[in-house]
Amino acid sequence: MKISKEFRESISKCIPDKPGRVIGIVSGKGGVGKTSVSSLLSYAIASKGHATLVIDMDTGLRNLDIVMGVDNQVVRNLFDVLERKEDFKNAAIRAKPGIDAEGNPITGENLPWICLSDQLKIKNAIAKKLFQELLEELRNVFDIIILDAPAGIEYGCRLVTESADEAYIVCTPEMPSLRSVDQLSNIFDSRIPVSLIVNRMIPELIENGGGMTLEDIELFTVLPVALAIPFDPGVIAYGHTGRSVWHVKEAPSRKAVADFVDRNFGITENLQENKVSNTETVAEPEIIAEKPADTEGETLSDTVHTVEDSSGAASTKEKKGSEATDGSEGGDTAIKTEVKTEVKTEEQQPVKKGFWAWLFGK
Repeated sequence: MKISKEFRESISKCIPDKPGRVIGIVSGKGGVGKTSVSSLLSYAIASKGHATLVIDMDTGLRNLDIVMGVDNQVVRNLFDVLERKEDFKNAAIRAKPGIDAEGNPITGENLPWICLSDQLKIKNAIAKKLFQELLEELRNVFDIIILDAPAGIEYGCRLVTESADEAYIVCTPEMPSLRSVDQLSNIFDSRIPVSLIVNRMIPELIENGGGMTLEDIELFTVLPVALAIPFDPGVIAYGHTGRSVWHVKEAPSRKAVADFVDRNFGITENLQENKVSNTETVAEPEIIAEKPADTEGETLSDTVHTVEDSSGAASTKEKKGSEATDGSEGGDTAIKTEVKTEVKTEEQQPVKKGFWAWLFGK
């Protein structure tokens, strides 16, 4: 496969002597946000300084170019590289940068590269042997290579699972999607680790007893959940602008993915603006998954006492339902408990409205 010296030298690989890591992003059912997740992951990993490439493997039904806003830049594709021996640099497209408050492109970002499949070919148009030969060469150019697989368990998905070093199955917290995970997990080779990315989590639905927790999902699929992404309308809204939601710093999906990458792919370029909010965003569905809705109030109360007590000289965490101790310190504790209880009640008011009221903004 031809990868020109000029293109190789233009890529700044973090670890030149180590082969790149290939990550497969797959799903059983379509429409679960797999391509949006692949896009966010590629931006997040590249932002840490890693040379990153994302390849759309969905021959005939690609949409990574739309999600990443480069659909009008496609001249050559993966099929041209494999079958027509085109130079890979002609099929590689640099992702769009973010824009500042005045609408000008932001400079200095480390952006991912994109390679797209052919929109006019059939699913098995990507020859397995040729693709894996190309992939081996690309490992020497990029630190991270993300393969955005087509939905289902047919040829395209199997090609990704047989070529990747690790894989993530994207699903949503609903039964049709989770059942497809069970089917999809059967085709994986035990040589690679497989875990879940649960997209479109709605904490309010779980609190009202109408949704599956992360613990329920793990028990049903017998797979660990690596990342939970909250439901984010901005993914749809911002997609119409021709840019990724990654460029919206306050987007819940961006924060969740940024925190996941921060923990799993090392830090070579810190994202200071996200460090506090990222932890809160991902932790929320995990806490909900472990605690039923009817005991959540008690759990929050315990957490409040822990924070208050940590500022005292010799205080310890209070147990559920325990009363304040005697003496001046006990009086202070009682006052703190009363104040925090009022705050807790205010925070729970939106939950009491119910999921459908929350969804329609009533």
